[in-house]
Amino acid sequence: IYNGRYYLKGETFFLEGENCKRKYYCDGSISALETEGSFCGPGQFCGTQKGVFGCHALPDGTCQISGFLHYTTFDGQPYSFQGTSMYVLVELCPMSKLLPSFRVEVKNEKMPNRLFPEISMVLPRRNPFFWIPRASMWNVWEFQEGQ
Repeated sequence: IYNGRYYLKGETFFLEGENCKRKYYCDGSISALETEGSFCGPGQFCGTQKGVFGCHALPDGTCQISGFLHYTTFDGQPYSFQGTSMYVLVELCPMSKLLPSFRVEVKNEKMPNRLFPEISMVLPRRNPFFWIPRASMWNVWEFQEGQ
């Protein structure tokens, strides 16, 4: 028992309010051993998930472009933009040392003899990502050297 909660011998845990800076280990005695450091790795966040406080994997996100430039944002909100220009569809903000930097731009161009603008996705060269068009859907995949 530590701070009013029961832990199994050998179990590691974090305490809420410490931002995952201290990790505790139950050695089976009356107290818990403590180590300090930053324990959440790349692609993780410190918080509560399914009632357990600690480091958890970041969830995948989806945004969608459909029809005549209608969007659904990562938080599920509808948005429409019907201008002809280049704009940022998604980027990592604020920049993080734990996650790879990326930015996806969308370019809408009015094409001669066409009723609707042409939509294209632009990935700046510095991105470690590439895109694969699949039917009317773009999938963005991470590219790792040697694969």
